[in-house]
Amino acid sequence: MELHHQLKNRVEIIGNLVLDTALHVGTSQQVGRSDSPVIRTQFGEVFIPGSSLKGAFRSKVESLAHILDENAWVCFLQKAGGSSHRQCLTTYSKGATEIQERADGAKPEELAEFLEENLCIACRLFGGASWRSKVLFDDLHLLQSYNFPTELRDGVGIDRDTRKAVEGVKYDFEAIPAGSRFQFRLVAENLGKQDWALLSIGLLEMLQGYLSLGGKTSRGLGSCHLETEKLKITNVDFTDKQSALNYFSTKPSAVDEPPEEWFLKKLNTYLNQQ
Repeated sequence: MELHHQLKNRVEIIGNLVLDTALHVGTSQQVGRSDSPVIRTQFGEVFIPGSSLKGAFRSKVESLAHILDENAWVCFLQKAGGSSHRQCLTTYSKGATEIQERADGAKPEELAEFLEENLCIACRLFGGASWRSKVLFDDLHLLQSYNFPTELRDGVGIDRDTRKAVEGVKYDFEAIPAGSRFQFRLVAENLGKQDWALLSIGLLEMLQGYLSLGGKTSRGLGSCHLETEKLKITNVDFTDKQSALNYFSTKPSAVDEPPEEWFLKKLNTYLNQQ
């Protein structure tokens, strides 16, 4: 497991996120003509918060973490092949203190072994209350040529017992239309082989359109995909002097092979070692 005290590698993935269906990422601010408006910047432009994408992305890879290892475990989920639950250090308030106490005077490899045992597979990559994330998702802003007007959709309140519409409970909500394109950027640092495998699972799901964002996804909203042909991957190894020099001289090493093949290779490399 890679720690944070030294920057060893960095990957940047840039591309276009395309909405296959309309998207609703709501806000508590009651502005505009809708009962439930979409979130906007201070300039009135719609966007997708990076935190919303990260949450959906993390939830997706957590549900598939068992593919990597039969002993892989995730916070609050049952350990594969067992009946007991394991407690991750990020799930309780003294987790950060325990990590700090263990780090004092410990060798990096000893701390890494401790964290590998006490952090779940998702928290090692995405972070938690006691551990910094290795992955950054930028806010996604509309590409200028796809700045479509939003649309209003009607909704009704449903009684969960009778499964019928509740009289007088009618509302509308704002949505970003299908076909809109957003600028996507992900930066990840200090990834180990397991981190790469887990991240690759999520990116492959996005390429194939199996990730949903925002609210009202049970209605079919929020389906999206990454455009393969627009995806650019830049990878730098700071442990290699020439690679680092190229990076700092604004000549980062771009990945030549197709993104899907590159992600599959990362995943396959880890699976073959298990």
